[in-house]
Amino acid sequence: MRRRLLLPGLLLATSLAAPTLAGPRDGDAKKSIDEAINKHYIAAKYDRAESLLVAAISACKGQCSAPVVAKAWMYVGIVRGGKNDQKGAKEAFGNALATDPKVALDDVIATPETQKTFAAAKRSKKGGPAPSAVDVAPTGEDTGGGGGNLDCNPKLSEVQVRHPIPVWCTADEKAKLELKYKSASGEWKSEKMKKRRGSFQATIPCDAVQKKGTVRFYVRARDENGDPAGTFGKKNDPVKIRIVRESEEEPPAFPDKEPPKRCPRSSGEGAESDADADSDSGSGAACEVSDDCETGESCEDGTCRGKKKKNKAEGKARSAWFGLHYAHDFALTSGSEVCSRDSQKSEGFACFYQDSETQYEFVPHPKYSNDIKGGLAPATFRALISFDYLLGQNITTGVRVGYAFGGGPPSGAKKEAKFLPFHAEVRASYWFGDAPFASSGFRPYVGLGGGAAQVDAKLPVTVGDCAGTPGGPPSSPSDDFPKDTAYYLDCRQGSAKPVPLQLDVYKRLGQGFIGLHGGLMYAVAVEHGVKLEVGVMQMLPTSGQVIEPSLGYVFGF
Repeated sequence: MRRRLLLPGLLLATSLAAPTLAGPRDGDAKKSIDEAINKHYIAAKYDRAESLLVAAISACKGQCSAPVVAKAWMYVGIVRGGKNDQKGAKEAFGNALATDPKVALDDVIATPETQKTFAAAKRSKKGGPAPSAVDVAPTGEDTGGGGGNLDCNPKLSEVQVRHPIPVWCTADEKAKLELKYKSASGEWKSEKMKKRRGSFQATIPCDAVQKKGTVRFYVRARDENGDPAGTFGKKNDPVKIRIVRESEEEPPAFPDKEPPKRCPRSSGEGAESDADADSDSGSGAACEVSDDCETGESCEDGTCRGKKKKNKAEGKARSAWFGLHYAHDFALTSGSEVCSRDSQKSEGFACFYQDSETQYEFVPHPKYSNDIKGGLAPATFRALISFDYLLGQNITTGVRVGYAFGGGPPSGAKKEAKFLPFHAEVRASYWFGDAPFASSGFRPYVGLGGGAAQVDAKLPVTVGDCAGTPGGPPSSPSDDFPKDTAYYLDCRQGSAKPVPLQLDVYKRLGQGFIGLHGGLMYAVAVEHGVKLEVGVMQMLPTSGQVIEPSLGYVFGF
Protein backbone atom coordinates (compact mmCIF):
# COMPACT_ATOMS: atom_id res chain seq x y z
CA MET A 1 0.00 0.00 0.00
CA ARG A 2 1.36 3.39 -0.96
CA ARG A 3 0.73 6.32 1.35
CA ARG A 4 1.66 9.96 0.94
CA LEU A 5 2.26 11.47 4.36
CA LEU A 6 3.32 15.09 4.11
CA LEU A 7 3.42 16.70 7.53
CA PRO A 8 2.82 20.25 6.27
CA GLY A 9 -0.18 18.96 4.33
CA LEU A 10 -1.48 17.18 7.39
CA LEU A 11 -1.21 20.24 9.56
CA LEU A 12 -2.93 22.31 6.92
CA ALA A 13 -5.65 19.72 6.37
CA THR A 14 -6.53 19.39 10.04
CA SER A 15 -6.42 23.08 10.85
CA LEU A 16 -10.17 23.31 10.55
CA ALA A 17 -11.42 26.77 9.79
CA ALA A 18 -14.16 27.87 12.14
CA PRO A 19 -17.53 27.89 10.41
CA THR A 20 -19.80 30.83 10.51
CA LEU A 21 -21.94 29.14 13.19
CA ALA A 22 -19.47 27.24 15.33
CA GLY A 23 -20.71 24.66 17.80
CA PRO A 24 -19.74 24.95 21.46
CA ARG A 25 -17.79 21.70 21.28
CA ASP A 26 -16.04 22.33 17.96
CA GLY A 27 -12.75 23.13 19.70
CA ASP A 28 -12.56 19.82 21.52
CA ALA A 29 -13.51 17.91 18.37
CA LYS A 30 -10.81 19.70 16.34
CA LYS A 31 -8.16 18.81 18.92
CA SER A 32 -9.19 15.15 18.79
CA ILE A 33 -9.12 15.14 14.99
CA ASP A 34 -5.67 16.73 14.96
CA GLU A 35 -4.29 14.18 17.44
CA ALA A 36 -5.88 11.23 15.65
CA ILE A 37 -4.34 12.16 12.31
CA ASN A 38 -1.05 13.90 13.13
CA LYS A 39 -0.07 11.57 15.97
CA HIS A 40 -1.68 8.18 15.49
CA TYR A 41 -2.50 7.87 11.79
CA ILE A 42 0.94 8.95 10.58
CA ALA A 43 2.42 6.36 12.99
CA ALA A 44 0.20 3.68 11.38
CA LYS A 45 -1.77 3.25 14.63
CA TYR A 46 -5.03 3.00 12.71
CA ASP A 47 -7.25 1.51 15.41
CA ARG A 48 -6.28 4.16 17.92
CA ALA A 49 -6.81 6.93 15.36
CA GLU A 50 -10.27 5.60 14.41
CA SER A 51 -11.29 5.17 18.04
CA LEU A 52 -10.32 8.74 18.85
CA LEU A 53 -12.26 10.11 15.86
CA VAL A 54 -15.40 8.11 16.67
CA ALA A 55 -15.13 9.15 20.32
CA ALA A 56 -14.92 12.79 19.22
CA ILE A 57 -18.09 12.41 17.12
CA SER A 58 -19.88 10.78 20.04
CA ALA A 59 -18.70 13.52 22.43
CA CYS A 60 -20.22 16.21 20.24
CA LYS A 61 -23.75 15.20 21.33
CA GLY A 62 -25.32 17.58 18.83
CA GLN A 63 -23.18 20.51 19.97
CA CYS A 64 -20.65 20.47 17.11
CA SER A 65 -21.19 22.18 13.79
CA ALA A 66 -22.04 20.02 10.78
CA PRO A 67 -18.74 20.79 8.95
CA VAL A 68 -16.69 19.63 11.96
CA VAL A 69 -18.66 16.40 12.37
CA ALA A 70 -18.47 15.76 8.63
CA LYS A 71 -14.72 16.39 8.75
CA ALA A 72 -14.34 13.81 11.51
CA TRP A 73 -16.33 11.24 9.50
CA MET A 74 -14.21 12.03 6.45
CA TYR A 75 -11.03 11.23 8.42
CA VAL A 76 -12.62 8.03 9.75
CA GLY A 77 -12.98 7.02 6.11
CA ILE A 78 -9.34 7.87 5.39
CA VAL A 79 -8.14 5.84 8.40
CA ARG A 80 -10.23 2.85 7.36
CA GLY A 81 -8.93 3.14 3.83
CA GLY A 82 -5.39 3.24 5.23
CA LYS A 83 -5.89 -0.25 6.65
CA ASN A 84 -7.46 -1.54 3.43
CA ASP A 85 -11.06 -1.46 4.66
CA GLN A 86 -12.66 0.27 1.68
CA LYS A 87 -16.14 -0.94 2.61
CA GLY A 88 -15.87 0.73 6.00
CA ALA A 89 -14.35 3.80 4.38
CA LYS A 90 -17.31 4.14 2.02
CA GLU A 91 -19.71 3.92 4.97
CA ALA A 92 -17.83 6.68 6.81
CA PHE A 93 -17.75 8.87 3.69
CA GLY A 94 -21.52 8.38 3.34
CA ASN A 95 -21.97 9.64 6.92
CA ALA A 96 -19.73 12.62 6.18
CA LEU A 97 -21.62 13.59 3.01
CA ALA A 98 -24.98 13.11 4.73
CA THR A 99 -23.86 15.51 7.47
CA ASP A 100 -22.32 18.09 5.12
CA PRO A 101 -22.59 17.55 1.34
CA LYS A 102 -19.78 20.10 0.85
CA VAL A 103 -17.18 18.15 2.85
CA ALA A 104 -13.97 17.71 0.85
CA LEU A 105 -11.57 14.78 0.96
CA ASP A 106 -8.07 15.38 2.32
CA ASP A 107 -6.40 13.82 -0.70
CA VAL A 108 -2.92 14.67 0.66
CA ILE A 109 -3.06 11.66 2.97
CA ALA A 110 -5.75 9.53 1.32
CA THR A 111 -4.51 6.55 -0.65
CA PRO A 112 -5.45 6.33 -4.36
CA GLU A 113 -7.93 3.54 -3.52
CA THR A 114 -9.50 5.69 -0.80
CA GLN A 115 -9.81 8.61 -3.21
CA LYS A 116 -11.78 6.36 -5.58
CA THR A 117 -13.98 5.22 -2.68
CA PHE A 118 -14.76 8.82 -1.74
CA ALA A 119 -15.64 9.65 -5.33
CA ALA A 120 -18.00 6.66 -5.47
CA ALA A 121 -19.65 7.70 -2.19
CA LYS A 122 -20.12 11.22 -3.51
CA ARG A 123 -21.72 9.93 -6.71
CA SER A 124 -24.15 7.78 -4.76
CA LYS A 125 -25.18 10.85 -2.67
CA LYS A 126 -26.65 8.84 0.17
CA GLY A 127 -28.67 11.29 2.22
CA GLY A 128 -30.32 11.25 5.62
CA PRO A 129 -28.95 12.32 8.96
CA ALA A 130 -25.62 10.99 10.12
CA PRO A 131 -26.00 8.04 12.49
CA SER A 132 -25.28 8.45 16.17
CA ALA A 133 -22.29 6.74 17.72
CA VAL A 134 -24.39 3.81 18.90
CA ASP A 135 -25.30 3.03 15.31
CA VAL A 136 -21.71 2.75 14.15
CA ALA A 137 -20.91 -0.87 13.29
CA PRO A 138 -17.41 -2.25 13.87
CA THR A 139 -15.32 -2.39 10.71
CA GLY A 140 -11.88 -3.43 9.58
CA GLU A 141 -10.52 -6.66 11.08
CA ASP A 142 -12.74 -9.63 11.69
CA THR A 143 -13.28 -9.43 15.43
CA GLY A 144 -15.64 -12.32 15.64
CA GLY A 145 -18.45 -10.05 16.86
CA GLY A 146 -21.92 -11.39 16.31
CA GLY A 147 -23.28 -8.72 14.02
CA GLY A 148 -23.94 -6.31 16.90
CA ASN A 149 -24.25 -2.57 16.51
CA LEU A 150 -21.75 -1.24 19.07
CA ASP A 151 -18.35 0.08 18.07
CA CYS A 152 -15.78 -1.25 20.53
CA ASN A 153 -12.01 -1.55 20.72
CA PRO A 154 -9.38 -2.92 20.73
CA LYS A 155 -9.51 -4.62 17.36
CA LEU A 156 -6.44 -6.81 17.41
CA SER A 157 -5.58 -10.48 17.23
CA GLU A 158 -3.03 -10.94 20.02
CA VAL A 159 -1.62 -9.44 23.22
CA GLN A 160 1.55 -10.33 25.08
CA VAL A 161 1.06 -12.39 28.21
CA ARG A 162 0.51 -10.36 31.41
CA HIS A 163 -0.71 -7.23 29.61
CA PRO A 164 -4.17 -6.03 30.78
CA ILE A 165 -6.58 -5.39 27.91
CA PRO A 166 -8.42 -2.03 27.95
CA VAL A 167 -11.84 -2.22 26.21
CA TRP A 168 -13.72 0.91 25.24
CA CYS A 169 -16.95 1.50 23.30
CA THR A 170 -18.94 4.41 21.93
CA ALA A 171 -22.66 4.44 22.72
CA ASP A 172 -25.47 6.76 23.68
CA GLU A 173 -24.56 8.55 26.90
CA LYS A 174 -27.67 7.25 28.68
CA ALA A 175 -26.85 3.64 27.85
CA LYS A 176 -25.45 1.15 30.33
CA LEU A 177 -22.72 -1.16 29.05
CA GLU A 178 -21.34 -4.36 30.53
CA LEU A 179 -18.14 -6.17 29.54
CA LYS A 180 -18.21 -9.97 29.70
CA TYR A 181 -14.87 -11.84 29.48
CA LYS A 182 -13.26 -15.18 30.23
CA SER A 183 -9.76 -16.63 30.04
CA ALA A 184 -9.04 -19.95 28.35
CA SER A 185 -9.53 -21.94 31.54
CA GLY A 186 -11.78 -19.60 33.52
CA GLU A 187 -15.47 -18.79 33.83
CA TRP A 188 -17.32 -15.83 32.38
CA LYS A 189 -16.84 -12.69 34.46
CA SER A 190 -18.32 -9.23 34.07
CA GLU A 191 -17.24 -5.61 34.51
CA LYS A 192 -19.49 -2.54 34.42
CA MET A 193 -18.19 -0.08 31.85
CA LYS A 194 -17.79 3.48 33.09
CA LYS A 195 -18.25 6.63 31.01
CA ARG A 196 -15.02 8.58 30.56
CA ARG A 197 -14.31 11.28 28.00
CA GLY A 198 -16.89 10.25 25.45
CA SER A 199 -16.50 6.47 25.66
CA PHE A 200 -17.45 3.60 27.95
CA GLN A 201 -14.38 1.89 29.42
CA ALA A 202 -13.45 -1.26 31.33
CA THR A 203 -10.32 -3.43 31.56
CA ILE A 204 -9.83 -7.17 31.22
CA PRO A 205 -7.60 -7.59 34.30
CA CYS A 206 -4.35 -9.35 35.12
CA ASP A 207 -5.86 -12.62 36.29
CA ALA A 208 -7.23 -13.30 32.78
CA VAL A 209 -3.89 -12.76 30.97
CA GLN A 210 -1.41 -14.58 33.20
CA LYS A 211 -1.04 -17.55 30.86
CA LYS A 212 -0.99 -18.17 27.13
CA GLY A 213 -4.27 -19.09 25.53
CA THR A 214 -7.29 -17.17 24.24
CA VAL A 215 -9.27 -14.48 26.02
CA ARG A 216 -12.88 -14.13 24.88
CA PHE A 217 -15.12 -11.13 25.46
CA TYR A 218 -18.27 -9.39 24.32
CA VAL A 219 -20.10 -6.18 25.28
CA ARG A 220 -23.82 -5.63 25.62
CA ALA A 221 -25.69 -2.33 26.05
CA ARG A 222 -29.05 -1.48 27.55
CA ASP A 223 -30.90 1.79 27.26
CA GLU A 224 -32.21 3.90 30.13
CA ASN A 225 -35.27 1.67 30.38
CA GLY A 226 -33.19 -1.50 30.65
CA ASP A 227 -34.01 -2.71 27.15
CA PRO A 228 -31.29 -4.18 24.87
CA ALA A 229 -29.55 -1.40 22.92
CA GLY A 230 -26.76 -3.17 21.06
CA THR A 231 -23.96 -5.69 21.34
CA PHE A 232 -20.35 -6.13 20.32
CA GLY A 233 -19.86 -9.85 19.96
CA LYS A 234 -22.06 -12.46 21.56
CA LYS A 235 -21.62 -15.14 24.19
CA ASN A 236 -21.81 -17.88 21.56
CA ASP A 237 -19.65 -15.91 19.13
CA PRO A 238 -17.36 -13.67 21.22
CA VAL A 239 -14.39 -11.51 20.24
CA LYS A 240 -11.17 -13.55 20.58
CA ILE A 241 -7.71 -12.25 21.48
CA ARG A 242 -4.80 -14.65 21.74
CA ILE A 243 -2.46 -14.27 24.72
CA VAL A 244 1.05 -15.06 23.49
CA ARG A 245 4.52 -15.09 24.99
CA GLU A 246 5.96 -12.51 22.57
CA SER A 247 4.08 -10.12 20.29
CA GLU A 248 4.97 -7.36 17.87
CA GLU A 249 1.57 -5.76 18.45
CA GLU A 250 1.63 -2.58 20.51
CA PRO A 251 -0.13 -3.13 23.86
CA PRO A 252 -3.71 -1.76 23.74
CA ALA A 253 -4.55 1.47 25.55
CA PHE A 254 -7.51 3.75 26.14
CA PRO A 255 -7.69 6.82 23.86
CA ASP A 256 -5.26 9.55 24.98
CA LYS A 257 -3.68 7.20 27.53
CA GLU A 258 -0.50 5.15 27.70
CA PRO A 259 -0.87 1.34 27.75
CA PRO A 260 -1.34 0.01 31.30
CA LYS A 261 1.73 -1.44 33.01
CA ARG A 262 2.45 -5.11 32.55
CA CYS A 263 1.17 -7.31 35.36
CA PRO A 264 3.59 -9.00 37.78
CA ARG A 265 3.97 -12.75 37.42
CA SER A 266 1.45 -14.56 39.58
CA SER A 267 2.08 -17.85 41.34
CA GLY A 268 -1.61 -18.68 41.51
CA GLU A 269 -3.78 -20.81 39.28
CA GLY A 270 -3.57 -19.79 35.65
CA ALA A 271 -0.10 -18.27 35.94
CA GLU A 272 2.60 -19.32 33.52
CA SER A 273 5.37 -21.03 35.46
CA ASP A 274 9.00 -21.62 34.51
CA ALA A 275 8.13 -25.30 34.09
CA ASP A 276 5.53 -24.33 31.49
CA ALA A 277 8.13 -22.30 29.63
CA ASP A 278 10.65 -25.16 29.56
CA SER A 279 8.20 -27.99 28.91
CA ASP A 280 9.19 -30.47 26.24
CA SER A 281 5.60 -31.62 25.79
CA GLY A 282 4.11 -28.37 24.53
CA SER A 283 3.47 -24.88 25.78
CA GLY A 284 1.12 -26.08 28.52
CA ALA A 285 -1.29 -23.23 27.81
CA ALA A 286 -4.90 -23.70 28.88
CA CYS A 287 -7.29 -24.23 25.96
CA GLU A 288 -10.78 -25.24 24.93
CA VAL A 289 -10.07 -26.06 21.30
CA SER A 290 -6.85 -26.56 19.30
CA ASP A 291 -7.24 -23.09 17.76
CA ASP A 292 -6.35 -21.71 21.19
CA CYS A 293 -2.88 -23.29 20.95
CA GLU A 294 0.26 -22.39 19.06
CA THR A 295 0.98 -23.76 15.60
CA GLY A 296 1.77 -27.47 15.75
CA GLU A 297 0.04 -28.02 19.10
CA SER A 298 -3.32 -29.59 19.87
CA CYS A 299 -5.71 -29.14 22.79
CA GLU A 300 -5.63 -32.26 24.98
CA ASP A 301 -7.59 -32.35 28.24
CA GLY A 302 -7.67 -28.55 28.38
CA THR A 303 -3.91 -28.15 27.82
CA CYS A 304 -1.87 -27.37 24.68
CA ARG A 305 0.44 -30.30 23.91
CA GLY A 306 2.66 -31.65 21.18
CA LYS A 307 5.14 -28.95 20.31
CA LYS A 308 8.55 -29.05 21.94
CA LYS A 309 9.41 -25.73 23.52
CA LYS A 310 12.78 -24.12 23.48
CA ASN A 311 14.63 -23.44 26.70
CA LYS A 312 13.56 -20.20 28.22
CA ALA A 313 15.98 -17.38 27.60
CA GLU A 314 16.85 -15.46 30.74
CA GLY A 315 18.01 -12.22 29.15
CA LYS A 316 19.40 -10.43 26.16
CA ALA A 317 22.56 -11.95 24.73
CA ARG A 318 25.59 -9.67 25.01
CA SER A 319 27.53 -9.14 21.79
CA ALA A 320 30.91 -7.90 23.06
CA TRP A 321 32.89 -9.97 25.57
CA PHE A 322 36.08 -8.95 27.42
CA GLY A 323 38.12 -11.32 29.55
CA LEU A 324 41.19 -11.70 31.77
CA HIS A 325 43.03 -15.05 31.68
CA TYR A 326 45.97 -16.92 33.16
CA ALA A 327 47.51 -19.60 30.90
CA HIS A 328 50.27 -22.15 31.53
CA ASP A 329 52.12 -23.92 28.73
CA PHE A 330 53.17 -27.57 28.70
CA ALA A 331 55.51 -28.55 25.87
CA LEU A 332 55.82 -32.04 24.44
CA THR A 333 59.62 -32.51 24.44
CA SER A 334 62.23 -35.19 23.78
CA GLY A 335 65.73 -35.26 22.38
CA SER A 336 69.15 -36.85 22.32
CA GLU A 337 72.50 -35.07 22.53
CA VAL A 338 70.46 -31.94 23.23
CA CYS A 339 73.47 -29.88 24.33
CA SER A 340 75.59 -30.67 21.31
CA ARG A 341 76.48 -27.75 19.10
CA ASP A 342 74.26 -29.07 16.29
CA SER A 343 71.22 -29.43 18.57
CA GLN A 344 71.67 -25.95 19.97
CA LYS A 345 72.07 -24.49 16.52
CA SER A 346 69.24 -26.20 14.59
CA GLU A 347 66.98 -28.20 16.94
CA GLY A 348 65.66 -25.41 19.16
CA PHE A 349 67.66 -26.36 22.25
CA ALA A 350 69.73 -23.96 24.34
CA CYS A 351 71.88 -25.20 27.25
CA PHE A 352 73.06 -22.97 30.09
CA TYR A 353 75.17 -23.42 33.17
CA GLN A 354 72.79 -24.06 36.03
CA ASP A 355 71.14 -20.91 37.45
CA SER A 356 73.02 -18.63 35.06
CA GLU A 357 72.53 -16.94 31.71
CA THR A 358 75.86 -18.25 30.29
CA GLN A 359 75.34 -20.68 27.44
CA TYR A 360 77.35 -23.93 27.42
CA GLU A 361 79.36 -23.83 24.18
CA PHE A 362 81.79 -26.73 24.57
CA VAL A 363 81.40 -30.11 22.88
CA PRO A 364 80.26 -32.68 25.50
CA HIS A 365 81.24 -36.36 25.59
CA PRO A 366 79.25 -38.05 22.77
CA LYS A 367 78.28 -41.19 24.71
CA TYR A 368 77.37 -39.72 28.07
CA SER A 369 73.67 -39.07 28.81
CA ASN A 370 72.94 -35.64 27.29
CA ASP A 371 69.39 -36.81 26.53
CA ILE A 372 65.88 -35.86 27.71
CA LYS A 373 62.99 -38.29 27.80
CA GLY A 374 59.79 -37.65 25.93
CA GLY A 375 56.81 -36.15 27.77
CA LEU A 376 55.07 -32.97 28.82
CA ALA A 377 57.34 -30.45 30.44
CA PRO A 378 56.16 -27.32 32.28
CA ALA A 379 56.96 -24.28 30.19
CA THR A 380 56.15 -20.60 30.04
CA PHE A 381 53.05 -19.00 31.59
CA ARG A 382 51.23 -15.93 30.40
CA ALA A 383 48.69 -13.25 31.30
CA LEU A 384 46.11 -12.58 28.56
CA ILE A 385 43.36 -10.12 27.72
CA SER A 386 40.63 -11.31 25.34
CA PHE A 387 37.96 -9.67 23.23
CA ASP A 388 35.30 -11.71 21.42
CA TYR A 389 32.29 -10.62 19.38
CA LEU A 390 29.13 -12.69 19.04
CA LEU A 391 27.97 -13.37 15.46
CA GLY A 392 24.43 -14.70 15.40
CA GLN A 393 23.70 -16.98 18.36
CA ASN A 394 26.53 -19.54 18.34
CA ILE A 395 29.70 -18.11 16.76
CA THR A 396 32.28 -15.74 18.21
CA THR A 397 35.37 -14.23 16.63
CA GLY A 398 38.02 -12.39 18.54
CA VAL A 399 41.59 -11.81 19.67
CA ARG A 400 43.78 -12.58 22.66
CA VAL A 401 46.86 -10.52 23.50
CA GLY A 402 49.20 -10.82 26.43
CA TYR A 403 52.64 -11.23 27.91
CA ALA A 404 54.56 -14.45 28.65
CA PHE A 405 56.89 -15.14 31.56
CA GLY A 406 59.52 -17.82 32.19
CA GLY A 407 61.33 -17.71 28.87
CA GLY A 408 65.01 -18.62 28.61
CA PRO A 409 67.98 -16.22 28.41
CA PRO A 410 69.30 -15.00 25.03
CA SER A 411 71.37 -17.62 23.21
CA GLY A 412 73.65 -17.87 20.21
CA ALA A 413 77.16 -16.64 19.55
CA LYS A 414 76.07 -13.01 19.71
CA LYS A 415 73.06 -13.51 22.00
CA GLU A 416 70.90 -12.89 18.96
CA ALA A 417 68.23 -15.52 19.78
CA LYS A 418 65.97 -13.80 22.28
CA PHE A 419 62.72 -14.96 23.84
CA LEU A 420 59.54 -13.42 22.36
CA PRO A 421 57.37 -12.51 25.38
CA PHE A 422 54.42 -11.06 23.46
CA HIS A 423 51.34 -13.10 22.62
CA ALA A 424 48.96 -12.13 19.78
CA GLU A 425 46.21 -14.45 18.55
CA VAL A 426 43.13 -14.36 16.33
CA ARG A 427 40.45 -16.99 16.93
CA ALA A 428 36.95 -18.21 16.12
CA SER A 429 34.73 -20.41 18.30
CA TYR A 430 31.48 -22.32 18.00
CA TRP A 431 29.27 -22.47 21.10
CA PHE A 432 26.92 -25.40 21.55
CA GLY A 433 23.27 -25.07 22.49
CA ASP A 434 20.21 -23.04 21.59
CA ALA A 435 21.03 -19.34 22.07
CA PRO A 436 23.67 -20.14 24.76
CA PHE A 437 24.46 -16.48 25.40
CA ALA A 438 20.85 -15.70 26.36
CA SER A 439 20.86 -17.80 29.53
CA SER A 440 23.08 -18.55 32.50
CA GLY A 441 24.67 -21.92 33.16
CA PHE A 442 27.20 -23.99 31.23
CA ARG A 443 28.28 -22.99 27.72
CA PRO A 444 30.62 -25.50 26.01
CA TYR A 445 32.56 -24.48 22.90
CA VAL A 446 35.29 -25.45 20.43
CA GLY A 447 37.33 -23.38 18.00
CA LEU A 448 40.54 -22.66 16.14
CA GLY A 449 43.08 -19.88 16.08
CA GLY A 450 46.60 -18.83 15.30
CA GLY A 451 49.11 -16.07 15.80
CA ALA A 452 52.49 -15.18 17.29
CA ALA A 453 53.90 -16.68 20.49
CA GLN A 454 56.97 -18.47 21.81
CA VAL A 455 57.05 -21.31 24.31
CA ASP A 456 60.19 -22.19 26.27
CA ALA A 457 60.28 -25.40 28.30
CA LYS A 458 63.05 -25.67 30.92
CA LEU A 459 64.46 -29.06 31.97
CA PRO A 460 67.60 -30.31 33.74
CA VAL A 461 70.11 -32.40 31.78
CA THR A 462 73.43 -33.99 32.71
CA VAL A 463 76.27 -33.94 30.16
CA GLY A 464 79.73 -35.41 30.17
CA ASP A 465 81.88 -32.31 30.36
CA CYS A 466 85.26 -32.41 28.59
CA ALA A 467 86.33 -28.80 29.22
CA GLY A 468 87.53 -29.31 32.83
CA THR A 469 90.41 -31.49 33.94
CA PRO A 470 90.64 -35.31 34.01
CA GLY A 471 88.90 -36.47 37.21
CA GLY A 472 88.71 -32.91 38.45
CA PRO A 473 85.97 -30.29 38.58
CA PRO A 474 83.89 -29.62 35.46
CA SER A 475 84.13 -26.42 33.48
CA SER A 476 82.43 -23.32 34.94
CA PRO A 477 80.58 -20.32 33.41
CA SER A 478 83.78 -18.27 33.65
CA ASP A 479 85.77 -20.66 31.43
CA ASP A 480 86.40 -19.38 27.91
CA PHE A 481 88.76 -22.21 26.91
CA PRO A 482 89.25 -25.85 27.95
CA LYS A 483 91.50 -26.19 31.02
CA ASP A 484 93.35 -29.12 29.42
CA THR A 485 93.38 -28.98 25.65
CA ALA A 486 94.74 -32.53 25.13
CA TYR A 487 92.15 -33.96 27.52
CA TYR A 488 89.37 -31.95 25.84
CA LEU A 489 90.26 -33.36 22.39
CA ASP A 490 90.37 -36.97 23.67
CA CYS A 491 87.16 -36.56 25.71
CA ARG A 492 85.05 -35.06 22.93
CA GLN A 493 86.07 -38.02 20.70
CA GLY A 494 84.94 -40.45 23.43
CA SER A 495 88.38 -41.86 24.34
CA ALA A 496 88.64 -40.13 27.74
CA LYS A 497 86.25 -40.28 30.69
CA PRO A 498 84.20 -37.07 31.14
CA VAL A 499 83.22 -35.23 34.32
CA PRO A 500 79.41 -35.08 35.02
CA LEU A 501 77.98 -31.56 34.71
CA GLN A 502 74.33 -30.61 35.25
CA LEU A 503 72.95 -27.92 32.92
CA ASP A 504 69.63 -26.19 32.31
CA VAL A 505 68.30 -26.92 28.85
CA TYR A 506 65.53 -24.89 27.22
CA LYS A 507 63.43 -26.28 24.39
CA ARG A 508 62.43 -23.26 22.34
CA LEU A 509 59.29 -23.53 20.21
CA GLY A 510 57.72 -20.94 17.91
CA GLN A 511 57.55 -18.01 17.32
CA GLY A 512 54.30 -18.62 15.47
CA PHE A 513 51.51 -21.16 15.92
CA ILE A 514 48.20 -22.57 14.73
CA GLY A 515 45.91 -24.51 16.99
CA LEU A 516 42.61 -25.85 18.25
CA HIS A 517 40.87 -25.04 21.51
CA GLY A 518 37.88 -26.19 23.48
CA GLY A 519 36.41 -25.25 26.77
CA LEU A 520 33.53 -24.60 29.07
CA MET A 521 32.18 -21.34 30.37
CA TYR A 522 30.00 -21.24 33.44
CA ALA A 523 27.83 -18.14 33.14
CA VAL A 524 27.07 -16.99 36.66
CA ALA A 525 24.64 -14.58 35.03
CA VAL A 526 23.79 -13.86 31.41
CA GLU A 527 26.48 -11.17 31.19
CA HIS A 528 29.49 -12.70 33.00
CA GLY A 529 31.10 -15.97 34.01
CA VAL A 530 34.14 -18.18 34.57
CA LYS A 531 35.89 -19.64 31.52
CA LEU A 532 38.08 -22.76 31.49
CA GLU A 533 39.86 -23.67 28.24
CA VAL A 534 42.41 -26.13 26.91
CA GLY A 535 44.29 -25.32 23.70
CA VAL A 536 46.56 -27.49 21.56
CA MET A 537 49.15 -25.50 19.55
CA GLN A 538 51.42 -26.56 16.76
CA MET A 539 54.42 -24.25 17.01
CA LEU A 540 56.17 -22.95 13.90
CA PRO A 541 58.81 -22.71 12.43
CA THR A 542 60.61 -24.44 15.30
CA SER A 543 58.21 -27.34 15.40
CA GLY A 544 56.65 -28.79 18.50
CA GLN A 545 53.35 -29.34 20.25
CA VAL A 546 52.11 -27.38 23.24
CA ILE A 547 49.10 -27.93 25.48
CA GLU A 548 47.88 -24.71 27.08
CA PRO A 549 45.18 -24.77 29.78
CA SER A 550 43.84 -21.38 30.82
CA LEU A 551 41.44 -20.00 33.40
CA GLY A 552 39.72 -16.64 33.13
CA TYR A 553 36.72 -14.47 33.82
CA VAL A 554 34.76 -12.82 31.02
CA PHE A 555 32.25 -9.97 30.92
CA GLY A 556 29.64 -9.22 28.26
CA PHE A 557 28.48 -5.76 27.19
